[in-house]
Amino acid sequence: MKPKFPSKRHRSISPKVLRPGLNDVTPTEPRAAMTCPRDRGGTMILHRRRVNMHLPLRNLSLTHCWGITDAGLVSIAALRHLQHLALVNWDGIMDAGLANIAALQQLQSLDLRSCSGITDAGLANIAALQRLQRLIVRGCKHTYPVHTPRITDAGLASIAALRHLQLLDIRDCIGITDAGLASIPSLQYLQYLNIGYCNRITDAVLAKIVALQQLRGLLLCFCNRITDAGLASISALQQLQILSVRGCNRITDAGIPSIAALGHLQILDLGSCNRITDPGLASIASLQYLQHLFLNYC
Repeated sequence: MKPKFPSKRHRSISPKVLRPGLNDVTPTEPRAAMTCPRDRGGTMILHRRRVNMHLPLRNLSLTHCWGITDAGLVSIAALRHLQHLALVNWDGIMDAGLANIAALQQLQSLDLRSCSGITDAGLANIAALQRLQRLIVRGCKHTYPVHTPRITDAGLASIAALRHLQLLDIRDCIGITDAGLASIPSLQYLQYLNIGYCNRITDAVLAKIVALQQLRGLLLCFCNRITDAGLASISALQQLQILSVRGCNRITDAGIPSIAALGHLQILDLGSCNRITDPGLASIASLQYLQHLFLNYC
């Protein structure tokens, strides 16, 4: 029987798990409510001839709309009933555009993954969205000519103001350090946290994350400064169901008993942890609810 962890005040969020390996934790994406109309000038066509702004539109997904810029987001600000908004892989959206999104006070889910024009200032604009439960800002960085961080500890401080956040995905935000994640414990309703590839963080962060007692999923993929000592800290997260330490190559057999203490674990990814051996894995047999175990490249 699968364990149940009902939330008294907030409904649970079901993550989407990608295989092989456990590299993502994202909310179930709402069905796209609109395609991506645009004109040659790169502005969004959302006037009344196309969309009645007084209709209670709830979900809007605009993915890979490279021609749309901040000017187009002015139209989105009129959709006051919007609850789910996905603006994925937009190079044209900048911090100023997010100021328009701040008007969407009913918004519960915001997906800004791979929007390389967004910086800490943009996140400050959305800090007023107090109903927000899901926020994805993964991969917001410049990739050419070198990987340049756009979101840093200052941006994470703005996110910490979103008190009802249940899912936070900041994977690949390479400018984030231990200092920025120190504010995470204020997100007391957080259930899923993806900090994969944030390779500046250390075991010290995990000692703070342990305060998140509602946490169900924790992804630490390729956070290669995490060691066995960090695993000892998270052994106190007794509601944890999903854990990925893929690519954390400082983890050894000595850290596995800490994982085995997570009695409700259902999905465990130890891929590319090449210092783990057969004897170390023996203690995992005690995880009676474990359904998926990834040992790729071990």
